[in-house]
Amino acid sequence: MKKIVVRQTKLAVLEIIQGGKVLFKGNTNEIKEHYGVGQNKINQWRGHGYEIEKGRVPRPTTIYAKTVGHVYG
Repeated sequence: MKKIVVRQTKLAVLEIIQGGKVLFKGNTNEIKEHYGVGQNKINQWRGHGYEIEKGRVPRPTTIYAKTVGHVYG
């Protein structure tokens, strides 16, 4: 009998931040469901997060994401 292998995908756990306050924390699939956005928008928020980590000062209305870790699911 063959053993069925279920592939576990590696999902990033992100904090969505705006104006210095954490709005939402969860993996990428949860963020997509909560905000109704696609992967492109999440990638854009992550890009803003990298810029801010390098020293750029965000506007109060800028939404960005910081990577907290990874989860398999």
